[in-house]
Amino acid sequence: MKRTRPMVMFFQENAGNMSHRLPFLRLVATQLQVPIFALSYRGYGMSEGVPKQPGIMLDAQAALDHLCGRDDVATGRIVLFGRSLGGAVAIHLAAENQGKVAGLIVENAFMSVEDMAAQVLPPLGLVIGSGRPLNWLVTNKWKNIDALPRVTDVPLLLMASRHDEMVPFSQMLRLKDAARANTLEWVEFPDSQHMDAYMTNQELYWPALRDFLAAHVVTRRGTGAGSARGSGGGGAAEEGEGDAAAAASAAARAAAGEAAAARAAAAAAGTADGGGAGAAEGDS
Repeated sequence: MKRTRPMVMFFQENAGNMSHRLPFLRLVATQLQVPIFALSYRGYGMSEGVPKQPGIMLDAQAALDHLCGRDDVATGRIVLFGRSLGGAVAIHLAAENQGKVAGLIVENAFMSVEDMAAQVLPPLGLVIGSGRPLNWLVTNKWKNIDALPRVTDVPLLLMASRHDEMVPFSQMLRLKDAARANTLEWVEFPDSQHMDAYMTNQELYWPALRDFLAAHVVTRRGTGAGSARGSGGGGAAEEGEGDAAAAASAAARAAAGEAAAARAAAAAAGTADGGGAGAAEGDS
C-alpha cells in the first residue's frame, strides 16, 4: 500500500532530550494523524558526542538521507518541523535540501545566536550582534536570518508566540520579513509564551498545522509503501498505527536509535564529530 500522508521530521528545542518531548509528539501524532521521525542530537539524551552546530547538522543530514533512502517512506512528503533551536536546525537543513523536503514548519526560532544575545542582555548589543566586533566569540552562530531566505521552493509555515519570554516576538517578525519562500504562511498566537502555544492557543495551533499539511503536502504526489518502522532501531510512527501511544513509542525509538544511524553515516563520511561551533548558547 502506497503511503500518502506526510512524514513529519521533528527537531527539538535545546533544553532536555527527546524523552521530554513524547507528550507533545503524542499530541502531534493524534492531532495531525501523521507518522513522526524524531531525531536526538549528538550530546542529547542517549546520543554520544558534543552538541556543536556542525555535528548537529551532520546528524540532521544523515537522518534525512536515511529517510529518503528507505522504500517505505514517501520522500515527496517529508516535512521538517522545528521548535526554537530545532527551528534553526530545520531551516538550515531545508536550505540545503529543497528537492527532498515538502514543507518547513518553524515555531519560535531566532535570527541568530548573536542577535539573541544582544536582545536578551542589552549591554552585549554594543559588542555582539549584526556587524559587531566581538561576534567571533560566539562559536555557535545558527544564522537563521541568512539561511531562511535561501529556502525558496519549499512551502513555509512560521508560527510565533506574542508573549514569548525566551525568544522575543520581534525575532520571528524579522525572520518573516527575511523569508523568500514562494509559499509563506504566518500564524501568531496572542496568548502564548515560548513553549505553550499548542495548549494556550490550541484553537489556532492545531488547525494551522492541519491546514498547512492539507494545502501544501498531502496533495503532493509522492512514493513509498509499507510501514515506516526503522531499521537499526530507528523510528517513525507507523501510519497504520492509529493510537497515539504507538506513535509516541515509535518516536522514542527514533530518539534512541536513529542518532546512532546518523552518527554511523557521518563517521563513514569521515566527519563524525564536526568540530567548530560551540554549544547552543542562548536558546531553550
